[in-house]
Amino acid sequence: MGLSLNEISDRLEIQDIYTRYVHAADKRESLDDVFMPDTIFDWSIAGGGIMTYREAKEGPIFTGKWIPWSFHMYTNAKIDFLDGGGKALVKVKAFNPCGLEDKHGDPMIISDIWDLYRSVREDYHGLAYYASRMA
Repeated sequence: MGLSLNEISDRLEIQDIYTRYVHAADKRESLDDVFMPDTIFDWSIAGGGIMTYREAKEGPIFTGKWIPWSFHMYTNAKIDFLDGGGKALVKVKAFNPCGLEDKHGDPMIISDIWDLYRSVREDYHGLAYYASRMA
């Protein structure tokens, strides 16, 4: 059984959200059109906190105060539609080489791989974000 035009369109819209996210995150541009205001970020697995998007966008991760550069990539998007297609659960693999500068100003690379679980709202204009570090 093939995909309907609506399901193809929804899948492309969801993938577009991820693409906009990785480009905006690396350029430190606004993510207001990617995340809904009530999105919850859970960075507790990596020693961070749990916070809303409003809190996160002013914090040291999104502003680049802790990690001044990054290069996000994502792949293997697994999209499962729920409730007859009104909602979707999305799981992707993400690779995020990022870094700091050493005391001489030279870049130091930190590399991380994440499983990202994102619950997409009915309108696909925002994401709830849960991340766990891969073993």
